[in-house]
Amino acid sequence: MRIGIDARGIYRELDGIGRFGVNILKELAHIDNSNEYIIYKNTQMRHLIVNKPNFIEKVIDVPRFTIREQIVLPRMLKKDKLDVLYCLHNVLPIFYNGKSIVTIHDIMAIAFPWFYSAFPFVKRYIGLYYFKLFVKLSVKKANKVIVTSKHTRKEVMQYLNLSEDKVKICPEAADVIFRPIKDDNLLNNVLEKYKIHKPFILYAGNFKPYKNLRNLIRAYNLLNVARGFIPRKGLPELVMAGGDKKYGPLLKEFTQKKGLEEKINFIGYVNQDDLPVLMNGALLFVFPSIYEGFGLPPLEAMACGTPVITSNISSLPEVVDDSAVLVDPYDTKEIANAIERVLVDKELREKLISKGLERVKLFSWEKCARETLKVYEEVYNEK
Repeated sequence: MRIGIDARGIYRELDGIGRFGVNILKELAHIDNSNEYIIYKNTQMRHLIVNKPNFIEKVIDVPRFTIREQIVLPRMLKKDKLDVLYCLHNVLPIFYNGKSIVTIHDIMAIAFPWFYSAFPFVKRYIGLYYFKLFVKLSVKKANKVIVTSKHTRKEVMQYLNLSEDKVKICPEAADVIFRPIKDDNLLNNVLEKYKIHKPFILYAGNFKPYKNLRNLIRAYNLLNVARGFIPRKGLPELVMAGGDKKYGPLLKEFTQKKGLEEKINFIGYVNQDDLPVLMNGALLFVFPSIYEGFGLPPLEAMACGTPVITSNISSLPEVVDDSAVLVDPYDTKEIANAIERVLVDKELREKLISKGLERVKLFSWEKCARETLKVYEEVYNEK
């Protein structure tokens, strides 16, 4: 087969979908020596993602979620005479007439458009309309749709009216770099680099409203004003890794209004190699998101042997099962109580660490890649 992969959603600063793309490409390269792959990348990604003879990488100047990708991209793809086209991120070029597969990571813009209420008026309505229209057209056009969780599969079938046999589940996994690290010098160097003081609680991800970080800060503030919390030790610093050009400043302003600027440490984007070290160094990883297509960060934290608190809604319970403390993300008191329990109760912490390390063994990028390759073969063999 000659397989084209639309990887324009992978940028230098890897977000969750970017990490998904890099990992799936690397594992496909690891397990598949016979098929030919053409990887289409954005102009930012000029370095090689995969270095293998059967993988060709092309940089193309066609931005995602634009009319150009619907008009120019199909012409490019046609010249490459693909047997199967696989789009990593939600949208197909609908005027492409070959066999195709698309991964739908989530349908937040369709199921919960109010999450985008903070966007400027024009961007909100034009952007959401484009997304809704072309996601709906893409899943109708595609031969198969890949999702990463049962929760997303259920939503895709419900909101986009797809049959069960058209939607395939290929769960994500934590990258191999997320593992227990015992090197104290490495840990100290990374903490010094980001000006972090032990002990600390960690959040990592973007700062968009659906991540529910204001409720995390409210919960942290409840603990901050509670006298006698963790006798003799005080409340550990809350480290916020990641960010967003729009929502980062708003969240810092909210933190200042709560008088927490000396207790909450905004460290910005973290180098991919440093993130597992930070997760290893944290007493606790808190991820109170309201909506996730899969929810990779809690799995990555568990792979590092770090206790996790996360939300009891969306796909997150499916990912962590009973290996994390699940909370109502809308209940700040419940979040605060969970943080206190995990920090104070050593037996609970050890139980979460042990269960988390076992849970992550059920997920692997090799398994995800093999399931994805099966979908390619199934589509290729369709009449």
